[in-house]
Amino acid sequence: MVVNDPAYVPRATTVFRPLSPPSPAEAGRLSRAQRTPSAGLVAAALQWLRAPTVVPSWLLAVLLLGMVGTTGLLVYATSRDTAYTPDVAARVSEPSPVTPVRDAGAAAAAAEAAALKAQLSALIADLEQAERDSSMLFHLSREQSAELSETQAALQAAEQARVQEVQDLESRIAALEEQIDTVENLAARMRQLVGLPAGDDASGGPAVPANLPSDPGDAARARIEYAQQRVQALHAVLDEIDTRARARLAAVEQSGVLSAGIAPSVVAFSPDVPRGQPVSGPITSGFGVRGNPFGSADGEAASEMHTGIDFAVPQGTPVLATGAGVVRIAGWSGAYGSLVVIDHGNGISTYYGHNSSVLVSPGERVERGQVVALSGNTGRSTGAHVHYEIRVNGTPVDPSPFLALSP
Repeated sequence: MVVNDPAYVPRATTVFRPLSPPSPAEAGRLSRAQRTPSAGLVAAALQWLRAPTVVPSWLLAVLLLGMVGTTGLLVYATSRDTAYTPDVAARVSEPSPVTPVRDAGAAAAAAEAAALKAQLSALIADLEQAERDSSMLFHLSREQSAELSETQAALQAAEQARVQEVQDLESRIAALEEQIDTVENLAARMRQLVGLPAGDDASGGPAVPANLPSDPGDAARARIEYAQQRVQALHAVLDEIDTRARARLAAVEQSGVLSAGIAPSVVAFSPDVPRGQPVSGPITSGFGVRGNPFGSADGEAASEMHTGIDFAVPQGTPVLATGAGVVRIAGWSGAYGSLVVIDHGNGISTYYGHNSSVLVSPGERVERGQVVALSGNTGRSTGAHVHYEIRVNGTPVDPSPFLALSP
């Protein structure tokens, strides 16, 4: 059909720039990408959009609108190879051998547009699903975060409780160790009281820092194990002390010392009670009534009360204190000659008479076995000897039972 109206503008899809149609070979060389130059770009964009990447919904919407607009422009430009001119208006109604090719291109573009629309619809559906998934993941993340916070709070509370328990345990261990120290000190004193050697529990060695575990609980358990070892050792020591104590009490009862009016526990366990002999020598005169060594001259009685025991020793023999105490007299004292008197406490005192020399002073503290004088023949004496006397509350008692007491 020929249109003579100059104002008539034919459809863009029926107007072609070339005056002559392309040859079949040229038409065949037109690839799909050349006919629809946006297809490759759109496909690539779709592939990128479908990738599992978190993209904000508003950005996706902007991209889609831009792609749709660009695609429409590209399709329109592709279908319009040239503008309508009056010079070729007369040729519009003439049959053109290329018209089927252009119709085929339009159909292909329409099909491509339909496919693109379907792809866009699928993409929109995917985006909506991704939005829903993202929302669900967000809520799940918040729930998991809350659960994690609760778990952390519970762990912190448990750790604080554990620390408090360890501190309480350490306090109890420290109190137990103090009690063990007290019992060990008491046991050491009792060992001395019952005559056990002080070196039985001696120990030593280089001071090497203890390699305690770093964990407070393990360190506390290590301290408990060591405390248990100390307690076991104390059990053994206390058993030995008990055995010795019973033996000493039995010896005191058999010795006859109790007849002097001294408490059994004092005699058995006091370190100051006189024990043993002041010198090693034969006894020449015992305790009690004896004949007067000077006869009845000068009006003296033929017999007299001897208040101690005489030990015959050479002059200058060291005289030993039989118990610890404080010196009360150290010098000349009438018939005793040069005398030393030691106060042992509990009303007990010892006398050492007829010395040739005194080696201590009044008020001086002496220990058992310490040399306090040298034997002699001073005072009322017939020869070199040591007069040994024990008094309880001021009254002379027989020293013989005390001589048998073990140190």
